Amino acid sequence: LTNDYVEQLGKAWQLPLAGISIDELKASSMEKRDGYSCLLTDYYVQGLVKSILRDRAPLIIPFDVEMHPEMNKDLRGAGRGSKVALVLESSEYDRKAPYVGSLFEKAFQDNRLEFETLRESEIVLAKLLNGKKYARVIVGNRVWDDLDEKTRAHKRIRRPRFQITDECLKRTWGLIGVI
Repeated sequence: LTNDYVEQLGKAWQLPLAGISIDELKASSMEKRDGYSCLLTDYYVQGLVKSILRDRAPLIIPFDVEMHPEMNKDLRGAGRGSKVALVLESSEYDRKAPYVGSLFEKAFQDNRLEFETLRESEIVLAKLLNGKKYARVIVGNRVWDDLDEKTRAHKRIRRPRFQITDECLKRTWGLIGVI
């Protein structure tokens, strides 16, 4: 996901940008953390970033995101009334499940898709993929990162795809001091 955002921002702004994951931020030295003057993040991890940096926090700007057109097209092709599983990593489940579930439900209410948010530790992914209950199985990015190539290639598995909104790109550009 970080790489997706870096690519989107780099293309939009024609600037080289670097991405850092939450795990990399946690593992970085205080000296390196003090070197950041601005961090761009999504709303999911904004609180985590602030807690890691504590009182040393630079300017932290959260993104507004929307469904990526490819993901919209794929889910709309799932068929009206289809069920979709949203599988989140156990450590993220409590924090993200209600938000992620409502985000998908609102975006696809006109297709009457049903979304079920599941905790990774409580399911067997192979059974979900090989069963017929779900038209799509969308796994969180942290789950996706740990999957083998064969599982990633399964016809029903996806990872969430979001894009930063144009309005957010413009707002952020101004917040970081570029006119």
